[in-house]
Amino acid sequence: MAEVRRTRNQNLLFFSLLILIARPARLQTPVLIESWEGRSVFAESLTVSVRINPEVAHNAVTVVLDLPGNPSALVGVAVQLEDGSWTYTVDLRGRSLPAFAQITLSFVVALPAGGTLESESFDFLYADTRFAWHTRERDPFRLHWYEGDEAFAQAALDSAAAGLERIEAVLEVQNREPVDIYLYSSLTDYQIASGLPGQTWAGGHTDPAAGTILVSVPPGEESSLDGERKLPHEIAHVMLYRLTGSGYANLPAWLNEGFASTMETYPNPDYLAAVSAAYESGRLFETADLCVPFSAEPDQVFLAYAQSTAMTRYIEQVYGTAGLLAAIRSYAAGAACEIGTEIEPIRLSLAALGQNWLVSFETDSPPRPVAQVIDLPALALLLASLLGPALVLLGGLSRRGSS
Repeated sequence: MAEVRRTRNQNLLFFSLLILIARPARLQTPVLIESWEGRSVFAESLTVSVRINPEVAHNAVTVVLDLPGNPSALVGVAVQLEDGSWTYTVDLRGRSLPAFAQITLSFVVALPAGGTLESESFDFLYADTRFAWHTRERDPFRLHWYEGDEAFAQAALDSAAAGLERIEAVLEVQNREPVDIYLYSSLTDYQIASGLPGQTWAGGHTDPAAGTILVSVPPGEESSLDGERKLPHEIAHVMLYRLTGSGYANLPAWLNEGFASTMETYPNPDYLAAVSAAYESGRLFETADLCVPFSAEPDQVFLAYAQSTAMTRYIEQVYGTAGLLAAIRSYAAGAACEIGTEIEPIRLSLAALGQNWLVSFETDSPPRPVAQVIDLPALALLLASLLGPALVLLGGLSRRGSS
């Protein structure tokens, strides 16, 4: 029996070796991209150069670019140079591409025998090459500026750090992934960089997913006050995104912008006057109108910011930071704008919440919960259900007394 087992094991070993010998060696696919480089001249052009591994026979190279704000990828055929590399240039004039945006690119190589090979994706930072940037860091911020001294930069970092501390306390989250802040010394420089030249009312732009902030803070006597208002506002958008992830896109505009405005060290003093004037003239927005992105008209957008800030501050004053955070999480989880506030501790529809805020504003009384609007049909039904048995009982007692 032992001899049979030994013979069987020897046969298994023999066939295993035979399979290994007969199996062809697995060839490793060579790396497709040997090297690549991206160069840009801000608001003018973007050039991508690439070298394909010479082990990969090829006869054409296509560059695929994902530009922020473009609904579809930009595809272009590269030109081969004398040194064997390939290059492709994009004309950026007329394109609203914000500075320091992350551009994703890949390469598709055509094979002589037919078919293609596609490379992995690469990221390229579209820098604002108009200025010589200085950089100063304070975890988690990397501050970049081109005009102003070290004291100016330090004051901006202090404003950012103080704002972050307040935001983290409300959101109950701490995320120290890097945040890049680019300070522009003039509104014109900022507007060109943001790709939003028509928005003369705006002074800050944020890509919350990338953690990139562009903001106009001119050096000078007002720079500290300017930074203490604008920087916490934009940082709040970044931290909201880091709290909610993909749910950030579901936050209604009134809550997203209202929360960011309430995080400013010194709130805009003109907001209250704008809301008061709109109330007197009957121009206040319906709460549902503040769910969607605000109009770009200067007077409309200013009032939208002012009213959203007042409503958000009302929630915090009446229901505490717990109410504010509950609303944020409710919307991030996918709740529709009208019902996202129907959660503890608020328990009101957005319309009812807006009405309560308006009552508090009209009476100029301290913010407090106001009784929800009475549903008369429901109240009548409730009274009937309570009074019906009582009337029957009273009728019975009356009949007994007369007999």
